[in-house]
Formats: sequence, C-alpha cells, structure tokens
Amino acid sequence: MFSIYGPGALLELSSDCLHYICEPCGAVYDVNLPCENCAAPLEVWGVDCDCWEDNAREIIDMAGQWYAAQGGDGSAGVFVVGMGIGWNHWAGRFSVEIGDFLDAFIVNGEYRLEFAWTDYGLRVRRWSHDEPMGRARFLCESVANELRAVEYV
Repeated sequence: MFSIYGPGALLELSSDCLHYICEPCGAVYDVNLPCENCAAPLEVWGVDCDCWEDNAREIIDMAGQWYAAQGGDGSAGVFVVGMGIGWNHWAGRFSVEIGDFLDAFIVNGEYRLEFAWTDYGLRVRRWSHDEPMGRARFLCESVANELRAVEYV
C-alpha cells in the first residue's frame, strides 16, 4: 500500500482482498500496479480476508488527509456526486460525515472499490453484481467545494 498520500494516490478495497506477486522478483503487493522493483506486471497470488481491515484503515487515512488538504475541519462533511449506481444506473448526490465516509460506498455482497486522489477531488469507482465493469462512479468534495464536484462529474 502507499504510505504517502497526495494527488495520484490509488487504493483499493475488495470483499475478497486479493494479493498480487511479481513473478520475476517475488515482491508481494496489495494493489495491482506494475512492480516497484522491476516494473513487471503483477499476477494474482492469493486471497487474505484479514487484509480488509488494513486496506480500509489505509483508505480512511487517505480520505482524512485528502479532506484536510481541502480545508475540511471535520464539521462540514463530504459532498458526493454519483452516477451509474445500482442495476438501474441511478445518479444522485449526498453528503456524509468524514467518519462514515467508507461505509457510504460499501454494498451488501461482493464488491471492489477503487479510491483515487485526483486534482478534481477524491474519485471512487465501484464494481459489484449490479455494477459490473466499475459502472458506479463517485466524485467526492468537501461540502465547501460541492459546486466543483457537480461541475467535474
């Protein structure tokens, strides 16, 4: 996982917690990016259900750092604009407290979440039974910047 967060950071959370290995050098990773040592593509290595808590903690830490960088003080919350949600591909917007941030994207069933810190906000993409191909997409902004979130989705 990434230890330094900022624009360009990408973290994943999955109900099945896959691990990846670099065949040439043997390095093991939690995210499927090219190997940091030799730039080789990674292969699926195994499943570890205990890693969910560690990955969730990493995402909550990144979201907190992103929120602080936006000037959030914890009282205003996070404004979320979403599209392609569920089997009907709904769109909508809502606000959530930073402490409940991760729970807003978790569904009951198998899922994969990808959190990306971009110049436009914190982007979340969700894959699930009703949202194959990562159709559900969300853009998060601090409530103070909610008009920016609507503009960039």
